[in-house]
Amino acid sequence: MLPSGVRLTARRFQQLGMLFGSGGGLEAMHYLLEKAFVNGVTGRELSELFISKVERASSFENSPIFCILHESIYAEGYATNWAAEQLRGEFPEFDVDGDHGRYLFTGEMVAPSMLEDHYSLKPLKEVAQLLAEKEDWGPLYDLGQLAQNEVPVSAIAYYDDMYVPVEWSEETAQHVGNFRIWVTNEWEHNGIGVDGGRILRRLMDQLDEAAPFGFRG
Repeated sequence: MLPSGVRLTARRFQQLGMLFGSGGGLEAMHYLLEKAFVNGVTGRELSELFISKVERASSFENSPIFCILHESIYAEGYATNWAAEQLRGEFPEFDVDGDHGRYLFTGEMVAPSMLEDHYSLKPLKEVAQLLAEKEDWGPLYDLGQLAQNEVPVSAIAYYDDMYVPVEWSEETAQHVGNFRIWVTNEWEHNGIGVDGGRILRRLMDQLDEAAPFGFRG
């Protein structure tokens, strides 16, 4: 049982794959598993330190809206119907009850099972289902207006971003006028958190280059 009073399920443990998209994520998982077990009265058992860290690393306690709106914010004229969960069904090797010879983790996805696996999400189960079934979402963006943008825009995208395919970032940049994109493999998804000062300086320099009299001056 986790400190919040819910059971640690295999599927919730799979969610820790979210760590792999950030610099230092693989190391964090390594250290977590390294100290997972201790010698208890009846033999080897999961340590309290491990259990509490797993809960924090996989928690939506402080951001429940991240779960219930995660797919809906991309919907445009259709219902998401738990899209990631549907796709998961096409890959039986992710089935926690199967015998595949290895344990696979999932990434940035949400599933209806999370509404049971997370204490703070239980009261939101009904509304999450309503959002998953909602079909009448309006247009997300006015592409014509974005193309007319005159304000210099500078952004970074990562070749090794586990969460956002770089091709989609580059395609988005093409829809926005006066947009400069810096694509690099120096960092992963959390580049701003790892080396924010250096990244911000480079982005501001790009804005200076885009503005005839200096964007900052």
